Amino acid sequence: MTCQELAEFLIDYINGDLTPTVATSFQRHLNVCADCRAFLSTYRQTIELSKAAFLVNHEDPFEQIPDELVN
Repeated sequence: MTCQELAEFLIDYINGDLTPTVATSFQRHLNVCADCRAFLSTYRQTIELSKAAFLVNHEDPFEQIPDELVN
């Protein structure tokens, strides 16, 4: 698996939706590629930060979003 192929499968990997064969290939690539490990880590952090940004106010998650971004 190449770095580009890994990027194409990233969301499926995070969601646990890869076939066993692809998951094995994905993991092998991660084992030897520090850049892809770093990319995966920052991708996961981005997902978590995005989720947290919308959970600031549990009553109205859109209250914290500036009007100019919603309109």
